[in-house]
Amino acid sequence: RESLKLTGQPTYLRNVRLREQTDDAVDSICRNIAEGFAADTHGQFAWNLRISRRSLNEIQDAVLSAQQKRILSPADLVPVRTLMKRLRPALNRFIDYLERSPKQRNRPPLRIRREFVRRIDSQPPKQEPSDSRNANGRQED
Repeated sequence: RESLKLTGQPTYLRNVRLREQTDDAVDSICRNIAEGFAADTHGQFAWNLRISRRSLNEIQDAVLSAQQKRILSPADLVPVRTLMKRLRPALNRFIDYLERSPKQRNRPPLRIRREFVRRIDSQPPKQEPSDSRNANGRQED
């Protein structure tokens, strides 16, 4: 929300390329964290968090550029910089945790899931008992 407040300011709106790059980087952070939660292993999750951390670097560069071009004042950047200072260590700690914990996620390995799907696909569909009632709700012979 704070990044949208910044990129929604009239001076930022006029610099379309910078605004789009900033918005894409913010979206990338969120998407990669969400994708990491669907990862099969902690290592894959950590990889997604590293991409989020790189996108955070892009935002940091974009807001610095906006400040240098006098698109935004230093005061405009205080809320976003505060959040970035919190997010970077949080991502680092989460990555460290995932790297120290060699466990698989709470999902069975891919080969087991595939076997389960094959078994389900090979079973004939269950037949529902037919109930031949007519439009009035009476049983037909």
